[in-house]
Amino acid sequence: MYTMFVAIGLWAWLVASDRGGGPVGGLLIGIGALFGAGVVASFFAPVRPWAWSLHATVICLGVPLIATAPFAVLIGLAWLKPEVKEFFGIELAQDDEDAAAAPAEASPGTGD
Repeated sequence: MYTMFVAIGLWAWLVASDRGGGPVGGLLIGIGALFGAGVVASFFAPVRPWAWSLHATVICLGVPLIATAPFAVLIGLAWLKPEVKEFFGIELAQDDEDAAAAPAEASPGTGD
C-alpha cells in the first residue's frame, strides 16, 4: 500500500512536476517511505512492550483506508485482548475485586 504512495509520488514528482505536482509528489514519497519503513520494522520487532505499541500503530494506519478498514478494526479488537498484552510483557491493571481486597494506603498530607 505504501509502495503505491511512493510510486504515485514519483510519478507526480517526475512526470507531473510541470503541472504543479512536484511538492505533492515529494510529500507522497516521504509519507510512503516513512510509513512503509514502520511496517517493515514491525516485522522484525522483538517481543517487548514497545513493540506492541509499534504493531498497534501499524494497525491504526490501516483504519483510514476504506479497503483495509474492516480488517484493521477486527485485528485491532483482537490486539487489545489481555492475552496479547501479556505476551508482549505489558502488565495489566488489577481487577476490581483485587483492588477492593487490597488495603487502602493513606496519602501523605491528607491527615489520615
